[in-house]
Amino acid sequence: MSFKCRGCAGENVVPVVDLGAQPCADYFPTADAPGPDPRWPLELWLCRDCTLVQLGPVEPQLPEPPLAVESATSIAHAEQSVKGWPVTANEPTSWSTSTASHTSLLLAT
Repeated sequence: MSFKCRGCAGENVVPVVDLGAQPCADYFPTADAPGPDPRWPLELWLCRDCTLVQLGPVEPQLPEPPLAVESATSIAHAEQSVKGWPVTANEPTSWSTSTASHTSLLLAT
C-alpha cells in the first residue's frame, strides 16, 4: 500500500513503524455496549522527499458528530479578562481573544 505525502504530495512514502491494530484513543462506548473495542491500523510512514513522518492511510470507520463545546471555565475566564479595560471615545469597543487554547473566544466589552 502507498499514498501521497501530506506535506509535499510526493509519492516516495514508505512505512517505518507498524504497531498493528490499536483501539481508538477517543472512543468511549457506553457501559451497556459490551464487546471488544473497534481497532484501526497504527502505522508511521516516512516521506523520503521531504522527511515528513506521518500516520499511515486509514479510512474513518466511525461517524464523528461535530462538537462545538465551550467550557464554562473558558467563557468565564474570557469575560473576566476583558473587565476593567479602558474604553475611550475613539475606541468604543475593546476585544479580547483567547489563542492559547483548543478554542478561540472573541468577546466585545
